[in-house]
Amino acid sequence: MDKEAAISTSDTSITFLIGAALLGITFIGFTVTTALIEHSKTRQYQPIQQKLASARLLYSQHCLALETKDRRYPGIIDTDKITTERLDACLKRADSDPQPLKIILDHDDSTVKTASTSTWDSTAAQRVTQETYPVSINKESIGFLTIFQK
Repeated sequence: MDKEAAISTSDTSITFLIGAALLGITFIGFTVTTALIEHSKTRQYQPIQQKLASARLLYSQHCLALETKDRRYPGIIDTDKITTERLDACLKRADSDPQPLKIILDHDDSTVKTASTSTWDSTAAQRVTQETYPVSINKESIGFLTIFQK
């Protein structure tokens, strides 16, 4: 009898350890999966905000789009509007400072103009995204507008 009791206790201990290990692995898997899902939900909004800022810069008369007395030319950049003050006013959010952004306008392998918002900190170690758009400069020539956002 003692032999059978010892085997029974050993089997129960092994079963308990295997069950505890499986329960632990399941809990860790569930926690990691939940965290990844939540992380992916919050990361989806950042590119949307960046695209909206880029579109606002290129197409809004309050930002960089060229305008005359008669009309506005979306997608054509007015180089006189590339200033820190204009970018701050254009990208000002209702409840906070303008989003950190820097733009560089290039033409024929040379920089025409550079500006950034007052909240841009070039010394801060943050993730920066970069997008480049072909644009018309003052209806005279073609160049590239590079937008850096944090």
